[in-house]
Amino acid sequence: MSEDAPEPSFEERTRRFGEFVDRATREGKDWHEAVKDSPFAVASPPENEDPPVIADQPGAREALSHHLRFSGEHQYDLVLAWAAQPYLRAVLPDECCVNLAFSGPRSSGKTKATEIAVRLAEGEMLGGGTLAAIIRTFDKAGVVGIDELDSNLKRVEDLEGILRVGNTWSAVYKISKPMKGGWVPADLQVGGPKAFNYRSDIEDALKSRCYVLEMPRQNDSRLIINNLFLANPTDRVTAWLKRICGEKVKAWSKAKVEAHMKNSAFIARLDALPAALARNRETAAIFLMIADILGWDLDTEMRQAVEVQADEETANEDAKEILAALYREKAEPPGSDLELPQSDVLGWVNERLKDRRAYPLSPKAFARVRRECGFQDGVNVIKRRREGGKRFLIFDASVRETLGLEPERADNTGAYGLVPSPDVPLALDSLGDSILDDIEDRIRQIAQRDPKRPDSWVARDLILAFQLPETMRAELEARIPEMRGRME
Repeated sequence: MSEDAPEPSFEERTRRFGEFVDRATREGKDWHEAVKDSPFAVASPPENEDPPVIADQPGAREALSHHLRFSGEHQYDLVLAWAAQPYLRAVLPDECCVNLAFSGPRSSGKTKATEIAVRLAEGEMLGGGTLAAIIRTFDKAGVVGIDELDSNLKRVEDLEGILRVGNTWSAVYKISKPMKGGWVPADLQVGGPKAFNYRSDIEDALKSRCYVLEMPRQNDSRLIINNLFLANPTDRVTAWLKRICGEKVKAWSKAKVEAHMKNSAFIARLDALPAALARNRETAAIFLMIADILGWDLDTEMRQAVEVQADEETANEDAKEILAALYREKAEPPGSDLELPQSDVLGWVNERLKDRRAYPLSPKAFARVRRECGFQDGVNVIKRRREGGKRFLIFDASVRETLGLEPERADNTGAYGLVPSPDVPLALDSLGDSILDDIEDRIRQIAQRDPKRPDSWVARDLILAFQLPETMRAELEARIPEMRGRME
């Protein structure tokens, strides 16, 4: 480059840097060494170098594509529509509120995607895995982001309840705040959109309250460098989004929005979507209404999004029916635990899905089905050393119940003439001595931290920590005093 040539812009330096590092790593060089060797220094943009102003929806989508990597272009529009909710709050009915979730393998950018979505909506990321952090965040934010939801659900017993009730704008969650001398009841405002990410599948009831974006694994050097400077491009898109929402909202009111959604033409657009379940259409209805307020045409994008959800729902239900059929065919005697190699089960399921003219399940998709059926690593998914480390699935009582193979436990006990004792509940004892010991250890830990914690709150903590069925709550509460007594 000649001395008279102009200095390349920040964006041009970033592009050249990414190309250099990508080429070097493909040739076998260590990524960190390639960064050091790059002749294209990438620092923060010069103060006098203003980025281009976002002018329209394609420009916003293009700006986001430098920081987020989705499998479909329509997903950028859905992120923008989700982030518009707080700016349209004045005309959105209380029930028109939708959550956004990012799912995918490690290194797919789920955390960055959550942060960017929350920045676009001028929300707050949850700053810690404690009840105090939740209270602080929800007290000051209308939009909340949660990183690693699956891990936080295990640490914070109230978080699941907040997400279950918080999918309206005016939602209130009852909490107990610690005060001197004990606990006092309080109302926590938890309404408004939430964005979160998870790696292990979350409970179906939580997934039904949000739209899930699946993110592919990525290792793009240019994307990595761009994300070192989040504030600059994100603020540009946020400013554009706020501006157009402020302009468009003037032509609408809550009454007009409600009338628009009840109109037969709007309902016909919903009916045209291939939603497998009513909750898919509920989410779609909110996105379509936001798009109509903004003057965007998202019908095609929404069809693509709902098709993905519908295919997943249909495949999951088919797989569960096949798993139930496999148990009926192979269990001897009926009603006993059945142990089968996981790889064989996946093969059998895919053979029968093929017979139904359905797409086969990938290992990741099958892992999602497994979790929904109640298979848990270390509990009823185990590795057999004598089988070379092969994983086996155990169709135990909880899995059979989920698959509809057994009646509820209350019916079971009556059928055998057994009356459940409040002191020795059958379902709790069926967990085995090892898990019961772990439960007592956790009760001991809770008692040391907070001796006055009510038994009902301890039971809720145990259900979340050990992923126990909700039907065990009453039995746990009845058993906790006895377990506390053995610790004294």
